[in-house]
Amino acid sequence: RSLIRNIPGVAFRCLLDADWTMLFISDAVEPLTGWPARDFIERRRSMASLYHPDDYQAVADQVFRAIEAGAKYNVEYRLFDREGREHWIWESGSAVYSDEGVPLWIDGVLLDQTETKLRNAEYAGKVNAISRAMAVIEFDMSGRILDVNDNFASLIGYGIEQLKGQNHRMLCAPEYVDSEEYQTIWDDLRKGVFRSGEVQRFGPDGREVWLHATYNPILDIDGRPFKVVKLATDLTPRRAMEQELRNARDRAEQA
Repeated sequence: RSLIRNIPGVAFRCLLDADWTMLFISDAVEPLTGWPARDFIERRRSMASLYHPDDYQAVADQVFRAIEAGAKYNVEYRLFDREGREHWIWESGSAVYSDEGVPLWIDGVLLDQTETKLRNAEYAGKVNAISRAMAVIEFDMSGRILDVNDNFASLIGYGIEQLKGQNHRMLCAPEYVDSEEYQTIWDDLRKGVFRSGEVQRFGPDGREVWLHATYNPILDIDGRPFKVVKLATDLTPRRAMEQELRNARDRAEQA
């Protein structure tokens, strides 16, 4: 009981019926659902009755397929607590079989993943917003292109599949690639140093593109950079306008 009380999530043992009748369920079920464990064990309440109606049958089908195969299962579903609040649940379990191979009950654990789901949804929303608004390209630490969005592909003039797997060098002037400045930038990125500024890049037809770019090293769980995400906006029209103004000034001075 002490071990079960201290493990994360809700431990349970249930029958393989339509209600998932609980032979045992840990006290952690009360903070999750609002009902005490005894209500489930004494059959005044069933976990099945708390399921989101769109999820019950899909979960049941997946669980019984795993039991027929003698395998462990992992499922995700939504359930509602006593106050009507929706929770995202991750559940893992496996059946216990008789000597004749008949499944007797399920032993498992379920975890409330609601906060994680909300954070992931928020993160995905931010990523999508950035991707819609900006040109985005990802590199590994050697400069190989891992991924690129439509905005960047359209801006630079290459197709997405033409860019993936290639090196950052393909977008730069050869003399710049051979420069000490270029090497220093990538050395800094490999150390986790953020870099930003105006950069000149070239499309497949030699077309010049000017970008304001930020190079953002992404760190792994140990704090080591494992990839670089570059966010860019197009400065080419502004550069063209500045050049036209310079040309106009020169013409005026000559006149």
